[in-house]
Amino acid sequence: TEVLAHEPAKRIKTRDTLNYLRSVLRTTRDGFCVVDMNGRFLDVNDAYCEMCGYSREEFLQLSIADIDADKKPELTAARIERIRSTGSAFFQARNRRKDGTVFDVEVSASFLGGEEDKIVGFYRDITERVQADKELQERDLLLQKILDNSVDLISIAELDGTVRLVSKSHELLGYDVESLIGRNATELVHPDDAPAIIEAMQKIPQLQEHQTGEYRYRRADGEYLWFETTGILLNDDSGTPEQILFNTRDITGRKRAGEKLQLKSSFIDGISKVSPDLFITYDKAGVYLEIATANEDDLFLRREELLGNKFSEVLPEPATSIIMQGIADALSTNSLQVIEYELPIGNTTSNFEAHILPLSDDKLLAQVINITERKRAEQEIQRQLAEKETLLKEVHHRIKNNMAQVEGLLSLQTESSDNPEVQAALREAMSRVQSMRVLYEKLLIGNDYRDVSVKDYIESLVDSIIAVFPERANVSVEQKMGDFTLSSRKLIPVGIIINELLTNTFKYAFTGRAGGHVVIELDKTEAHITLTVQDDGIGLHDGVATNGSKGFGLTLVQMLAEQLNGTYTIGNDNGTKNVLELEA
Repeated sequence: TEVLAHEPAKRIKTRDTLNYLRSVLRTTRDGFCVVDMNGRFLDVNDAYCEMCGYSREEFLQLSIADIDADKKPELTAARIERIRSTGSAFFQARNRRKDGTVFDVEVSASFLGGEEDKIVGFYRDITERVQADKELQERDLLLQKILDNSVDLISIAELDGTVRLVSKSHELLGYDVESLIGRNATELVHPDDAPAIIEAMQKIPQLQEHQTGEYRYRRADGEYLWFETTGILLNDDSGTPEQILFNTRDITGRKRAGEKLQLKSSFIDGISKVSPDLFITYDKAGVYLEIATANEDDLFLRREELLGNKFSEVLPEPATSIIMQGIADALSTNSLQVIEYELPIGNTTSNFEAHILPLSDDKLLAQVINITERKRAEQEIQRQLAEKETLLKEVHHRIKNNMAQVEGLLSLQTESSDNPEVQAALREAMSRVQSMRVLYEKLLIGNDYRDVSVKDYIESLVDSIIAVFPERANVSVEQKMGDFTLSSRKLIPVGIIINELLTNTFKYAFTGRAGGHVVIELDKTEAHITLTVQDDGIGLHDGVATNGSKGFGLTLVQMLAEQLNGTYTIGNDNGTKNVLELEA
């Protein structure tokens, strides 16, 4: 009787429990299903139908394989077996809706034994969470790539300076990245710079704004390099300051370049104070950028009237065009250019010489020198030289006239004498005077009173000598003259030597013969000169040699050769061959 009394109460409790469970399954946002051990759906709640886009009737015609987006039946079978053997499982999967779209689910499944084995599963749509996790992973991956590949030094520290994260680029300083974690960010800062950096770090959370500072930081090898760091405050989700992000850049090169530039500026400024010259920097368009000078009297206008203006706006022509051309040439050749120009300064015209040097692709430095006094001195020198040249030309002209008079007197004396020996001696003297007169004529024709054309002089001299010996009209003279110049100091003795040798040839080489042939060759090879006078006459008498000749003519030739620091030889070679060699 007691059992029968308790039976209705037990059924009521069971019914209430079932109603409670049905209410939960009906109102929960999670999907619920019951499947058999083959994965076929036996029951589903409304949330799962809505989640997958199927009606309840459609769902009960499907199996897990139909909504599995990955289409891996072997994985589904393995999960079912694991649930049966262990009693439950928790995993993530991907379902495919009726419209074909895919979404991520989190599955909690339990095994229900009984007359027929079943599995109960709860499905929660975690698409947004998976997408958020994916984006977070992508951001983490991007951050890691930045940390691994950044040239700048990136680090994150607590508000007290304790380092929590550093980029791989810190290895460039010789440190192992892990060895920097946990150290204070200011620990390796130069002692002289540390107080300012610590103060700047403290201001970041106080002022809620970034701070930038320059300081020296120690490498692992002990060397200090210059860095520039910007610290940015990182807040947590509530807006409370949490950490500081540091972005650090090596500025050692920039610092050293700045020091060099400062040194150069100080150097130029120092030079400008002790030098009377102008030092001007300007750009490629001709705009004055800077003017340094201790003497502003050489400026065309006041300094403030020149700075920021172009040459064409403040300077007259042709100075502007000359300077602009100098700028163009300096930039195109990347080399120093020197130009000269004139400017009206005060009541006079001043001359300037500018040395223009490119500093970069568009900036130049010019050292401008006032050369007015030098120009005046050069003009005075040129005037005095012109006067001396006129005077020298007059002297040469008078000497030539005097020699012509002497030559005329010798000619008259020759004609007035009946003595053949006297006539011969007078003709030789007249020939020697002619050699010098011809040289002075060449000096007067040219503008250079030191160097004379050898070809012109020797050819004229030979013609004059031939004219003295009309009886040798049947003797042909071949001239092979190099076209070069020689100083008058050397050419006078060379002319006398040719006169003596050619005179001897006419007098003695063709004795007893009606005619003959003479070759005169004068050539220059680099710094060496060779004179050859050769005939096809009877040759030398026995015993006659260069050093043994007693004739005045050959003795004079030998003396002149020694005066020229040269050598003279004479010998038989199908006639007589004379050779003079000397240095140019």
